[in-house]
Amino acid sequence: MKSIRNINFFLPYEKKIAGGIKRIMFHAKMINNIDKLIAANLLFVKKKTTSRWIDSIKKKIKVKNNYTGWKIKDIKTVDKKNQNFQFLDEKTKIIKRLNFDEKKDFIIFPEIFAHFAEELCQKKKINYAIMVLNSFSVFSTNDTKKLDRCYRNAEFIISGSKLITKYIKFTFPKIKKIYQSTLSIDKKIFSKNLPKKNIITYMPRKLKDESNLLFLYLKKNLPKNWKIFSLNNMTEKEIAFNLNVSKIFLSFSELEGFGRPPLEAAIAGNKVIGYHGEGGKEFMKAPIFTTIERGNILEFAKTIIDKIDHKIDKKKQLKQIKQLADTYSKKNEIKSIKRYLKHIKSY
Repeated sequence: MKSIRNINFFLPYEKKIAGGIKRIMFHAKMINNIDKLIAANLLFVKKKTTSRWIDSIKKKIKVKNNYTGWKIKDIKTVDKKNQNFQFLDEKTKIIKRLNFDEKKDFIIFPEIFAHFAEELCQKKKINYAIMVLNSFSVFSTNDTKKLDRCYRNAEFIISGSKLITKYIKFTFPKIKKIYQSTLSIDKKIFSKNLPKKNIITYMPRKLKDESNLLFLYLKKNLPKNWKIFSLNNMTEKEIAFNLNVSKIFLSFSELEGFGRPPLEAAIAGNKVIGYHGEGGKEFMKAPIFTTIERGNILEFAKTIIDKIDHKIDKKKQLKQIKQLADTYSKKNEIKSIKRYLKHIKSY
């Protein structure tokens, strides 16, 4: 009989916290608030520095290796706290250890580290799960047989969206159990009802060439009293403020498991125009959303100009915002966490 006391979440260490990492950290925080007998910990992993000289020689002599994903011997854990971790509460600890107790520890890997499971867990009889937040990142190694074993032997899979669930079932048909997790948007900060300005916002992290090209076409046609504003290097509260005052948000989503920014923009009262990135199909519906075929820059530009003067029926907009906020609520995400937490506690 096991008595799980620790749920250890593996995460990639990055200087800037992306949406997927933030979501995993939220799960850890919620588990610590839900159950006092279980400690949810974070284990940040980065790759050890390799010699530039060796890398350059390999490049020159064209050494080609099958991509096997990061190996355990090539990684190190990070415990250095910085501003990215400031929103964590005291209950959520950052740990460094890679040795686990089969009776007390449960591991949750993100899909990009799924192949770690064989060496760290299966050989040592440690129970584990895999959290998939992007269906297009599941191939963490080209060793598909190893990957199949890792998914098949997981106690369960946590899926980040309906689209991801479909991809998981197709790719790994022999998995034991899938728990679909609901993403939540904090409407307290993303729905402030602030006075709107003639501002078009976007996030520059993805598809920079396409966004820059689009802005060249817009330059001659955009009314002089409108401006385009980049949401770059901002905290969540800064992003929320700017979305609360802008009128239009441009989506450059690309192969997303879900696609959080367009949803945040909609709840903040923006008309959203752009790419659904596949994951956004789940929620990008009219009248708030207008989807554009990827690469159709001319249609993208024309639609923006048309939407500047087009007013959405206020009642329909408010109704859709409420539906989105209710569906993607903190309450629903906590419910989805409780479902897989119950599974873990059953050991």
